[in-house]
Amino acid sequence: MKLPILYILHEGPDDKAFMEAFLKNDLKLKTNFRAIKYYAYSEGKTKMGIERFIENLDSPYFLLADADFDMKRQKKSALKKSLFEKYGIAENLIIIAINEIESWFLSGFDKMFCEKHQIKYYENTENVTKELFAKAYFNKNGKKSPKEFMDDLAKQPFSIEEAKKRNASFKHFYETIIEKT
Repeated sequence: MKLPILYILHEGPDDKAFMEAFLKNDLKLKTNFRAIKYYAYSEGKTKMGIERFIENLDSPYFLLADADFDMKRQKKSALKKSLFEKYGIAENLIIIAINEIESWFLSGFDKMFCEKHQIKYYENTENVTKELFAKAYFNKNGKKSPKEFMDDLAKQPFSIEEAKKRNASFKHFYETIIEKT
């Protein structure tokens, strides 16, 4: 039997950059899927276009969104409900990155790696916003933009297990993809 393709619908280029850098070589994902494909739903796509894209899928998919707020269960459920109402995607197929995808970038690097590379280490990365991410490294060196920082991190070995320990929303995302597909 041919393995399915996994589709991840994402907001923008940072989400895709994270997944391409850190998930493409994951052995568990490679065992379950022949490929991971990405679809940017917020980059000029219409509601009808997104609905049509989803209707034509014959593979599992998930929608990834940033919370962009302090984590509160009712706000998370309100965001899921809003996305469901907007795109008709079942709430169990919507995964929320707390707070933002940048928090996931930092989650997979242990304390020793962070110290070696002069990156601020966070025990729990869920409260990392774009602004904290920017301060974690490039402001110290005065020459890195957030994009350059992401590109640098993408070249480094990323620990899924470390990320699952330090970011509950990443753990939920990863385990949902592995266990529910």
